[in-house]
Amino acid sequence: MTAGRFACWLKAGKLDSSLFDDENSFGNFVNDLHKKALYKQISELVERLRLPRNLDETLQLARRCRNEIAHEMCLGIQGDIESDQGRKRLVDEISGCTRRIAEAHLLVLSITAVLTHEDLPRKDYLDAYSDRAVEWVCSTEG
Repeated sequence: MTAGRFACWLKAGKLDSSLFDDENSFGNFVNDLHKKALYKQISELVERLRLPRNLDETLQLARRCRNEIAHEMCLGIQGDIESDQGRKRLVDEISGCTRRIAEAHLLVLSITAVLTHEDLPRKDYLDAYSDRAVEWVCSTEG
């Protein structure tokens, strides 16, 4: 999805085309992104956009958290959900991972706004975003 968005932005004139030698190099870049694992996609985007290395670390941490939720957390979950302590530990893990993913999403949102010359959402929205994401994912109220 990220590669597709970049393609749309470039074609719409929202993305600085000077980041690429020509349209073919951009096309090759997008095609390569589709073929690579998320780890490599993040690393290549950070490098291509000349972003600080600490952003790569933040995005990679969010990727690991996503993988934890998607692939690891459900292994052995049966024992966790049978006790109050286990359920609390599970919610705490999901909460922490969700917060890291939301924080990385805010970075991506900010980078995207700069690259596409669009306005950032309001400060109050940005300030509350991670908490709202955690609340939405981890709320036990119906």
